[in-house]
Amino acid sequence: MKNSNIKSFYFSLLAITVSVLAITLVYAGFTQTLRVNGSAEVKAAKWYIHFDNLSAAQTEGQLNLVTPAEISTSKTHIGDYRVVFYNPGSSLTYTFDVVNEGNFNAEITSLTKTAPTCSGNSEVCNYLTYELKYTTSGEDYNIGDSVAVGDTLAAGESRGLILTLSLSAAMTADKLPSEDIIVSNLGITIIYSQDGGYVENNGGSGSSEPQDNQVTFYFQTPPNWSNTYVYLYNDTTGVENAAWPGQVASFVTGNIYKFDISQSTLSNYKGVIFNNNTRQTVDLPLSSDVNNKIFVPELNKTSNTVRVIYNDSPTWNAHIYVWKNGGSELLGWPGVTMSEVSNGGFSYTIDKSSVAYDKMIFNNGNSGAGNQTDNINVPTCQDMTYKRDGSSSRKFYFGSWHNYNNWLSSEYSAWRNGDYVNLQLCD
Repeated sequence: MKNSNIKSFYFSLLAITVSVLAITLVYAGFTQTLRVNGSAEVKAAKWYIHFDNLSAAQTEGQLNLVTPAEISTSKTHIGDYRVVFYNPGSSLTYTFDVVNEGNFNAEITSLTKTAPTCSGNSEVCNYLTYELKYTTSGEDYNIGDSVAVGDTLAAGESRGLILTLSLSAAMTADKLPSEDIIVSNLGITIIYSQDGGYVENNGGSGSSEPQDNQVTFYFQTPPNWSNTYVYLYNDTTGVENAAWPGQVASFVTGNIYKFDISQSTLSNYKGVIFNNNTRQTVDLPLSSDVNNKIFVPELNKTSNTVRVIYNDSPTWNAHIYVWKNGGSELLGWPGVTMSEVSNGGFSYTIDKSSVAYDKMIFNNGNSGAGNQTDNINVPTCQDMTYKRDGSSSRKFYFGSWHNYNNWLSSEYSAWRNGDYVNLQLCD
């Protein structure tokens, strides 16, 4: 019989998001006094549905709440919690309210609950349930009813909800996994749409409320990329926007692509990798200030320096020995210690401004078979990635973020339209 006390299940994200993308407002957001032998008032319209009053977690059974849930600044997202289950029959619950603080009645027009994904032993997911139900009752709903498409939320109304995540007690000993299971792809997305016309709601001031703003960032692809993908990830929680290589980026113009995402969803991720499923950028830290920014790979801007990457021996304390054929060496054997690259591998930038170095050997600090590569020609292009047999490709791209509007301006026109696009990449 397996020892259930040492098995754990990791829930990296459970997100409940209210989206207002399906909303059409027919009133402008202003108040104006009109005078024609009297006065009239055009009331300020307001659309604001949000979560509120998130409780502390309630637990049952054997589990460990590593990170508690939080409500986002916009109050339209609950998530980012992590819980470890140790035994079947354990559960975690949160209670909170959904509030219509606007001037329009609303109706749920879409409710999507994604199917969880389990690593290793997918059968575990058959015993995992997460439910969203009401804790209050009204004219058209009762305590314990599941939240569903068609449910309404009148202007000024608030409804209590309970979210329950549980591992079923029906999971018998022979179904327990033999290793830890990572559970991902947990999420519920609710879309509320306008239901009817303007309704007076004295509970709201008509002032602007925080909205779940859209973030757009861009990528300038190297020449000849056939596809462009955006891979978002959080290496702490294990959350990703899609399995590698990620989601397809949208074409803008020339070699420029873009990716749109809501601010609350973006906050789930810590990094981004642009790629074409063969070559990619290095891991790029991600934050809200990427809005309206473009990442531009660093290509051959100068002939005096060249960065090389060794990516075939992760256990090596990698060195690079560089010399000019028939001339001087950069440093005696085994050469210079290389720097680790976050994607895996090691990098070093060779400065050829004083000596035109043309040969190099990657090694682990020792010499002989298994400890070093053969002699390799120093490349003329940036970021070539080498294997132990001496073969190479342009796999990783470094680079920098720029303001998108500036990138389109004349300041960068020569680089963007000339030197940048026409560079040879040695791919």
